[in-house]
Amino acid sequence: MKKSCLNVGLIALRRIGSCVYSIVTAISNFPEYAQREVVYEKHKDVLTQINDLIRATNSVAEAKKQVADAEWPEKVVFIRLMGQDAGMNDGFEAFKRYAWNSNSFFTINGSGHGTLGTATGEKQIVIINNSQQSAAGGDIKYDIDIEHQP
Repeated sequence: MKKSCLNVGLIALRRIGSCVYSIVTAISNFPEYAQREVVYEKHKDVLTQINDLIRATNSVAEAKKQVADAEWPEKVVFIRLMGQDAGMNDGFEAFKRYAWNSNSFFTINGSGHGTLGTATGEKQIVIINNSQQSAAGGDIKYDIDIEHQP
């Protein structure tokens, strides 16, 4: 009995260790093109546009309509909005340029990178996680996926 408990403990420890290793590897291999300073500088046109739209609205629902109706640069693939009146975790899909059947991504400190699996192949993306205060004073969080052009 004690031997089987020891084996279960070792297996659990190995799984935890491999999980920790995966996280450390992902953080240490985080590409420069996806780092917050680089992404925010390169895509400040998109950030300015969405921040201006949100500042002029009073709710997440109103911001969603403004974002959906706006003209976005070709590089913008997806925008999701989140706020108190939308439910912070789920949010709203406000803009989607095309569909994908799979995705993988990693974000840290307000930016990230990932892959979208589409009918025409994989698309590399950079991700912006940010927020802006609306005219009503509430914070509206947003995620923007932008096609990465090396």
